[in-house]
Amino acid sequence: MNLSSLSELQEQSKETFAAHPGTAKVFATADGNIFLNENAGRNHARQEKLELHTIERGEAQPAATEPANEVPAPVDTETPADETPSEASEVPAKKKTTKAAGN
Repeated sequence: MNLSSLSELQEQSKETFAAHPGTAKVFATADGNIFLNENAGRNHARQEKLELHTIERGEAQPAATEPANEVPAPVDTETPADETPSEASEVPAKKKTTKAAGN
């Protein structure tokens, strides 16, 4: 049987805490099983002759979160930065019309 250290169990419990945000602590055995219910963990530990570890949420802080999959800003690849667009490619500005007061 491949047994996990307490630090490995704390690392594994991060996923459980992420899936159960309201959970304050979990119970883990060296065979890698993690339980939300202490009695279930205790019964498994007794049956397998393993120690039961209580892991508090603060002991298994999640790793720094990766930035969300952000879409990069579009880049204008048609006009090089050191060149000015030609007059033919420029879009003419719209003319504003104003009404004279009293009309």
